[in-house]
Amino acid sequence: MDDDVHLLIERVHITYENLNDSQLSRLTHIEGGPWHTSYEPGKLGIIIPNELIVEHFSEKIRRSQNRERRKEIAAT
Repeated sequence: MDDDVHLLIERVHITYENLNDSQLSRLTHIEGGPWHTSYEPGKLGIIIPNELIVEHFSEKIRRSQNRERRKEIAAT
């Protein structure tokens, strides 16, 4: 597995491992998210493209890292 993919999966797991099914569902069905973007009312078996999922979670990680950097800078 590519190191970047492994890191992404690890960070997603660490971030969301303590959420229950209802919390995860709310997060994954947010407007503009991969599920919301792919959903077609009344259609079953829709496949969410991996690219949408990777893009979505990569952006979340970037935002999280930026928040952490700002906290570190503010603390100095």
